[in-house]
Amino acid sequence: MAPQKANGTDTAKPRGYVQHQQQQPKQAERDEQKPSICSMCQSADPSPAHRASLLVQCSACQHQMHSSCIDMPLNMVEVIRKYDWLCIECKRCSVCEQPDQEAAMMCCDACDRGYHTFCIGLEMPPNGTWHCPKCKGTVMDEQLKKRYLSVKEPETPTEGQQKMVYMDLGSKSQGEIDGAFEMPPKRRKGRPPNKKA
Repeated sequence: MAPQKANGTDTAKPRGYVQHQQQQPKQAERDEQKPSICSMCQSADPSPAHRASLLVQCSACQHQMHSSCIDMPLNMVEVIRKYDWLCIECKRCSVCEQPDQEAAMMCCDACDRGYHTFCIGLEMPPNGTWHCPKCKGTVMDEQLKKRYLSVKEPETPTEGQQKMVYMDLGSKSQGEIDGAFEMPPKRRKGRPPNKKA
């Protein structure tokens, strides 16, 4: 059988001929070659007004955003890089893992995790700053340390005054902290008088 000709040329390859295909660069190599672009401002660099900004990446959609473009403080960027952060479009409740019912979804002011109000026992989102159950212990620890370490203990407590207890709260859970501030029942000082029978 003779080799077929296309447009008058022989299509048969000589024996031992290997056609080398141009290889596409791997995804990681392509990512290194092109600059990261913010999906919000479509720029690689933050605007001059927001120079102190870092790129964050959603673990679901892989979009990257400047922290300044999504109004995220730099201290929160450090926190969200420790877990699989989700952008506002991909945000799911950390309890039920569902993205629906956006009106009931609220985000922690410390870690940006999402929570439905009804999944954590709230009727409506609270006013002001709110911290999720995962962050509440660490935030409370810091607030309690500041508050209680600045209070001076009276030298000799008078009747009716309770003695202030100082302790390191850094490694305590919220339950341990709450239990630590309950005062034991007041005990009388000294030995009880001997009763003669």
